[in-house]
Amino acid sequence: MADEKMISAQKNYVTLCSMLDDNNWHYEKDEAKLKIKCSAQGDDLPMDIIIRIDPDRQLVILMSHLPFVVSEDKRVDVAIATSVINYKVVDGSFDFDIEDGHMFFRMTSSYVGSELSKEV
Repeated sequence: MADEKMISAQKNYVTLCSMLDDNNWHYEKDEAKLKIKCSAQGDDLPMDIIIRIDPDRQLVILMSHLPFVVSEDKRVDVAIATSVINYKVVDGSFDFDIEDGHMFFRMTSSYVGSELSKEV
């Protein structure tokens, strides 16, 4: 079963890389870890993105560290705002570390019993 999960993970990784290639994205591959690093420019800030395949849980995981640190005096307000936003967001969530002020956007997609398409 572990071999089947790894074969499926590798196929999905190749599909993901192929989609990025088709869209002319520049990225770094770590095939051993089934991980991709890339960046994009949003409407108001740049985004560093890490996408990895988790063969054991059969997930595609996207993480983006937001390029700021929340000052200590604003962390409780940001934690509350993050909770309100996460309640309304359909796909993904924001992870806020109240201890150090760092924030991430995280999105996961399960591929159990299926293969990713480039459209996903």
